[in-house]
Amino acid sequence: MPTRPGPQKNLRGFTLVELAVVVIVIGILAVMSMPSMIGVQRDRRANEVAQGLAAFYRLGKARAVGRGAPQLIRYTASGPGGAPIWTMHEAISTGAVGGGVCVDSPLQTSCNGLVWQPAMATNGSTKFVASFPDSTSQYVGYEMQDPAATAIGGTYDLCFTPGGVTFARAGNGPFSTLTGVPRARVYRKGAAQTGVNKWVILPPNGLARVQL
Repeated sequence: MPTRPGPQKNLRGFTLVELAVVVIVIGILAVMSMPSMIGVQRDRRANEVAQGLAAFYRLGKARAVGRGAPQLIRYTASGPGGAPIWTMHEAISTGAVGGGVCVDSPLQTSCNGLVWQPAMATNGSTKFVASFPDSTSQYVGYEMQDPAATAIGGTYDLCFTPGGVTFARAGNGPFSTLTGVPRARVYRKGAAQTGVNKWVILPPNGLARVQL
């Protein structure tokens, strides 16, 4: 004969108070982790900006070889709005207007002897190509350092020639062959610097990279 099932034990669920306590604890943990998550996101953004800056310098090197004309990348510590900015300029034919050649013909081969236009414009011997970054962020800071690790307070130029030589100068003085390694610092910032520096290394061969 089939046996009768015995009496079932009392099944007890969670009370409303217990559920409320769990929800509160989860909320507290989420609030505590938010600053860390925001910091990670901003560090990632700083790394992306550093990678973009390294690519900007490599583009200047590639354009010099590909177009057969010197390419200058200028760092300005206080650009539009007071924020640092990098601009790229290309040498073009001097006196080209009316001379039977296109005004944009890249016929120059030397970094010296040219009036490099400091603004985002074109003059008789150089023209503006591009700028970096495209937009500024209140969470990312920048700084340029010369090969002696001295912070640049004005302008600093690297000029790539079609022959593969890199020249450098601070301010508007004469160019000299780059022998050291300048670098750019990209960092996450709030009211002050926070996070880890992302260093963009700029060796004389023009193959810029982010230091790991």
